[in-house]
Amino acid sequence: MKKNKYKTIFVSDWHLGSDGSKSKDIANWLDSVEAEKIYLVGDIIDWWRLKKRWKWSENDARPFVKILKAARKGTKVIWIAGNHDEFIREVSKFADTIAGIELVPLETIHECANGKKMMVTHGDMIDASVRLTPWLAMIGSHAYDNLVIISRMIDRIRKIIGLKPWSASKFVKSKVKKAVDWVTGWENSITMITKKRGYDGVICGHIHNPEIRIIDGVQYVNCGDWIEHATWAAEEENGDIKIFYWNKE
Repeated sequence: MKKNKYKTIFVSDWHLGSDGSKSKDIANWLDSVEAEKIYLVGDIIDWWRLKKRWKWSENDARPFVKILKAARKGTKVIWIAGNHDEFIREVSKFADTIAGIELVPLETIHECANGKKMMVTHGDMIDASVRLTPWLAMIGSHAYDNLVIISRMIDRIRKIIGLKPWSASKFVKSKVKKAVDWVTGWENSITMITKKRGYDGVICGHIHNPEIRIIDGVQYVNCGDWIEHATWAAEEENGDIKIFYWNKE
């Protein structure tokens, strides 16, 4: 298979171990790409779901096997902890690397080929619902997982009768005012922190909404997710960062 080559890949929110994860697609995608450096930008494993009900299949393991092979072959792999895989923050207190993968508890800085300095972080630490009421965030996470499963069932029925796909979870996030306001406030907060620290931009995940835009002079890059969108961000040789969609490749 001919591989798409990038200077750097940023990917987040695989949620391996959850019912909604597209683990087969992730494994196939990993076979199709190659990079000097890969950032795993949090929520790679859904530990919240696994703690409640252990369900780890061969399909969940395949992406990790491929990442480990890439690290052995010389790709620099950096795993930044998110809220669903927060155990990495505890592990990183005792080990900087595991099996060739560098562990980062919160954030790191990536310098692009064009000289821009980007803060790379999952983004959960500025989310008040995660920091102050983790039990409420966990309930919301389970509700979201169930909504994704229902959406896929609806899509199968719509496909049979010849209708276009429709996502209930996307609809809720785009139409419910409180959800829209929360996303907007979260984006503004993370770019404000980035600007105060003097960086050119931020690369993050967490809210499952792939996007690149400028907010108050700061480049905001969200990798998206592999629950709904199957996306990643990549730095090209000239330092430009773009969002890519697996189902459109």
